[in-house]
Amino acid sequence: MTFKRFFLSCLCASSLMVLLFVTIHVRSNDYGLFGDVRGRLIPVYANERTSKYLFSYNYIPSNFEGLLLGSSLSHNLNTKEVTEFKIYNGSLSGANFTELNLIAKNVIKRGKLKFIVICLHPYTTQTHGRRSSFMNPHEYWESLGSLATLDLYRHKILVLLGKKEVISNEYGFHDRNLDKKIDSRKKISQAANSLMKSGKGIEIDEIAYKELADLVVSARSQDVKIFAYFHPLPYELYLAQQESFADFQDKIKPLFTKQDRVWDFNSGQYLSFRRDYGNYIDHAHLSPKGARFILKEIVRHLNDDLGVFPGTDKKGTT
Repeated sequence: MTFKRFFLSCLCASSLMVLLFVTIHVRSNDYGLFGDVRGRLIPVYANERTSKYLFSYNYIPSNFEGLLLGSSLSHNLNTKEVTEFKIYNGSLSGANFTELNLIAKNVIKRGKLKFIVICLHPYTTQTHGRRSSFMNPHEYWESLGSLATLDLYRHKILVLLGKKEVISNEYGFHDRNLDKKIDSRKKISQAANSLMKSGKGIEIDEIAYKELADLVVSARSQDVKIFAYFHPLPYELYLAQQESFADFQDKIKPLFTKQDRVWDFNSGQYLSFRRDYGNYIDHAHLSPKGARFILKEIVRHLNDDLGVFPGTDKKGTT
């Protein structure tokens, strides 16, 4: 065999392997990128940032009417349990509004999103910029064949074999708390004492602030109803930074209008919730019990504003 024939044979074999890999990926469609994926439910098998970012191109806008956005503080709100609305939980651990905006804008642009729910907390506005090398547009085409795609299949096989759990369910819910022993009282007291000693106030990154404003404007421009809530701080922690947190709220609130629905879980109405250590697993994150209560309250606000009531369809009939 001549070198030329050998080279062409290798080239053809490599091309067929690449074509086969791409065909398998398009058929399995584990990022929901291709074709009509309405009615299909896809969990996150690997790399939640890449997965949820790629989901925002087609999977989320094809299947969900609402989008929940936040950091790990809203990560364990299981929107799959909501019967009145189909809500995707686009929250990410460690997320700021740079990353949340990347997901939100894709969904707003490509789907028929009816509403967004934004979890407001100083953490998401204290930094800007992507927190990793992921969530880049080039990942769209890299999904057809890359090491990240191979890693996805590796994790998927482990899940199918029962040796690994999915990272997030098909509604974006990530249960980060069930395997943790709740010891929130000590953690809350330590965090409150640390804040009081440091005297450090809450700082808002100006670019992060603009990105939150941009997200709100983008939603409003497409007639997407905006809901936003201030995450409940444990009572001791709230007292330790009450003045600073009020300043934070005063800066955030003007981004919203009377057409938006914004509420504060740190108001007196929720005092008993914030005093209950069982609602937290540490100084900020919600326990499963606390998460269920907060999700129920979110749904109540959605029902009040959008005219949907438990036990009825979206026209209000039984």
